[in-house]
Amino acid sequence: MTGKMIGVLILLLMIPLGHPQSAQAAVTPMFSLTSDDTNLTPVGGNKRIDIDVDGARDLIAYEFTLEYDPMLWEFVAATTDLAGYKATPLKELQADGIVTFAFAKIGKSAGENGSVHLGHVTLKAKAPGNDRIQLAGVRLVDSRFAASNYTPDTVLASAVDAIGNGNGNDGSSGDNGSSNGNEGTGGNNGSSNGNDETSGSNSGNDGSSGSNGNDDGAVKDNSQGSPNGSGNNLGNGNSDGSNGEQNPPPRTPDSSEITADGKSGQSDEAHQQAVTEESMKPDEEGSTVVQIADGIKEILLPANTADIAGIKKLELRSGTFSLAIDSIVLKELTKLVGGGELSDAAISITIEQASQEEAVSLLAGMEEGMGTLKAAGTIYHFGLSIVTKDGAARKLAVFEQPVELALPYDNEADESTLGVYFLNENDKVWEYAGGTVDGDGKVIKVKLSHFSTYAVLEYDKAFQDLPAAHWAFNAVRTLSARHVVNGVSATQFGPGTEVSRAEFAALLSRALGLKPANPVSFVDVDDKAWYAQEIAAAYDAKLIQGRSAEVFAPNERITREEMAVMIVRAFEYGSGKVTSDTMSSFDDSGSVSLWAVKDVRTAVSSGLMNGIGGGKFAPGMFTTRAEAANVIYKLLTMTGS
Repeated sequence: MTGKMIGVLILLLMIPLGHPQSAQAAVTPMFSLTSDDTNLTPVGGNKRIDIDVDGARDLIAYEFTLEYDPMLWEFVAATTDLAGYKATPLKELQADGIVTFAFAKIGKSAGENGSVHLGHVTLKAKAPGNDRIQLAGVRLVDSRFAASNYTPDTVLASAVDAIGNGNGNDGSSGDNGSSNGNEGTGGNNGSSNGNDETSGSNSGNDGSSGSNGNDDGAVKDNSQGSPNGSGNNLGNGNSDGSNGEQNPPPRTPDSSEITADGKSGQSDEAHQQAVTEESMKPDEEGSTVVQIADGIKEILLPANTADIAGIKKLELRSGTFSLAIDSIVLKELTKLVGGGELSDAAISITIEQASQEEAVSLLAGMEEGMGTLKAAGTIYHFGLSIVTKDGAARKLAVFEQPVELALPYDNEADESTLGVYFLNENDKVWEYAGGTVDGDGKVIKVKLSHFSTYAVLEYDKAFQDLPAAHWAFNAVRTLSARHVVNGVSATQFGPGTEVSRAEFAALLSRALGLKPANPVSFVDVDDKAWYAQEIAAAYDAKLIQGRSAEVFAPNERITREEMAVMIVRAFEYGSGKVTSDTMSSFDDSGSVSLWAVKDVRTAVSSGLMNGIGGGKFAPGMFTTRAEAANVIYKLLTMTGS
């Protein structure tokens, strides 16, 4: 398991426990409670309670609830010998004397039939008294995912005795235990078996002065008390201060340290949702949808999910977010374990929300120059692994196909500055992952190449030379938030600075999220240059061409007609073919180069570009940073990106 084997399996929480439902079996199962000792347990001792069912049919998962008096007992552990996933009882319920334990098989394991040992619960006695430990409810789930509830009238009468784990006598109680000595006039017998040298050969006899243990005087009591005396009101220590060796009771781990297999280890209180192969039925497009219940932190899937007929994509949907995972990713994940381990393995998808305190810590000091990052929604920790029977988890470093994530954002968030970020664990900085805002659904969608900690953040970047009244202010602010444009310094944008061909190609690649498939092919583009990858990606997408087959001229300034050709190609790449035979009447239309006429017409008629005023388009004029940002902003707005 992944260390998060906690809470109650959601497949068992789908129906309220305690209200009988139509049982699937023809014979009503019979339940029993048995103990490994007599009904009497000494204070400090442990009591094991076994829960069994007779008449089980095709049992793949179950949940049982045990109730006890929390004044008399303390929870120690709950587990089962069956192979599969176990859920740790919730700590907050233990204080009320309630232990709810859940179990589910994984893989293609056959269901259990007939007599089945459901598990055992260990309680520690902490105070004397009588109790009726009750099996309050049981839910059984078969391989068809049908659940049947039972309210058994099953009780185990139990009592806690006051005998402790000490090795001496209680000089004040005056009662006899199971010691072999007699009660004197001044002291009492514990369960000691040692000889008091002042009283002759009486075994464990306590004289009128009381035992003094291992004092150095004339009296020497070699007491070796037994913890198993059967009398009442025997003490937990030595009488009147004897110095005999007292063995303290063994330490019992706190319930928060008990895992479902009874071993010590810090546990979470997350819930798990187990999904069966039978419930994963794909639609016509090959998508199978899993609805995630509130509070779930781990989804458990069959290891063979990618091989289930017809499944091309797994969609996880909750009330807040959604995930779409290509079956190729799940197939690659299964290759991380050997064939012999696969049948008993499970795919684990973890989704945990950061607490408010953690969110504050993760976002502390997130200021960049004059820009600020702030949360616009919940921070999530996502994980994907395949877990073998022995609990070993293996993960993919990078997904072969991107995973599609949709995260909600706050209603009051500024949509123009939103983005999805992931936490770089090595550098402890937030890095931009991308994102497209869906204003109607109030979510932002992004494609991920790996899982990590993700959040929707607002990034507001201000430049001293670009006031709010500037015509390009909104475009630059939005593109800065999407990390498409940067300033020429931390405080200056340089709106009037002319743009090179390399810079505009880089803007296009960033805006469309392009990645290069091949090395750069132009002889004048150094593969170590900052723009080499962006030029290679834009060339692969057929957004740019060189001044010749071998020369790109990266440092040459880009003209307005060159920008028109590139932006139209980018528009067609992002949203499909656009045609236009109309052209606004510009006085300088005749000066547009023949190779650019069609694209200039399309750029103007579609609204991607405008003239410079005075009836001119100025095809040969060099483009400024403000103009380039405005054109890229229009591209993203019109393509819905």
